Amino acid sequence: MTKVIINLEELQKRQADENLVIIDLRDEEIYNQGHLAGAVNMVANEYFIGKETYLPNLDQLGEALSEKGISNTSEIILYDGGSFRQAARAYFVFNYLNHHKLSILDDEKIDYKLSTDIPVRKKAEYSIQPIESRAVGIDYIEEKLMDDSSMLIDSRSAERYLGVKEPKYKQAGHIPNARNYESKSVFTESGSWRSPEELKEHYKHLNEKEEVIVSCGSGGSACLNFVGLKVAGFENVKMYSGGFSEWIDNGKEIKNGKTKA
Repeated sequence: MTKVIINLEELQKRQADENLVIIDLRDEEIYNQGHLAGAVNMVANEYFIGKETYLPNLDQLGEALSEKGISNTSEIILYDGGSFRQAARAYFVFNYLNHHKLSILDDEKIDYKLSTDIPVRKKAEYSIQPIESRAVGIDYIEEKLMDDSSMLIDSRSAERYLGVKEPKYKQAGHIPNARNYESKSVFTESGSWRSPEELKEHYKHLNEKEEVIVSCGSGGSACLNFVGLKVAGFENVKMYSGGFSEWIDNGKEIKNGKTKA
């Protein structure tokens, strides 16, 4: 099984593998100033975020991946320069596409300016094969709210979840029965990813659930919990990208206060 989070030392041991593709998700200008040797540039906001939808245009993404020399069997390593939000977003998209060999570089202290060479890879073929059940909509959430085998996670801050503070939306609170796992809790105090053992402990109350659905306001920070759950060994993890913003826009019931375990 592919390790979800790897460090620079682990990457360097495998860097000579022709099947390995490092994807730098930063803006092109920053990438051109220096990047990890051999990394190809795919700006997160251009390739992995839809213009009007949460998911990007998958046919266009498939064409772009093929042009970059990436196939369905490539071993992909993602990095974004420190926040991990873009890397987590791209990780979810690739997971939605059922890409198996996929990792994120825990890159907190890495010097990126190792190379300015732009790699040229031989064109490959990337076949779009999404698992559509990994991204769910509002109707599915309504159906599952009272299902004990399923758990909806709200990845926003505790203040926003509890309805104490809401800086973005017209209402405060959370979707009924959602449990709060703030997205930043997947990191250590220094900003690195927590270990698999720590994340298993963090999510231990979810072990009895058949599926875990991650959400937030509109799908951004939920990706961090998606990756965290994968690190912890959870298999059946889904994304509700519409999140709290879509829920209240549709006039659905909301709750304030912490949901009991």
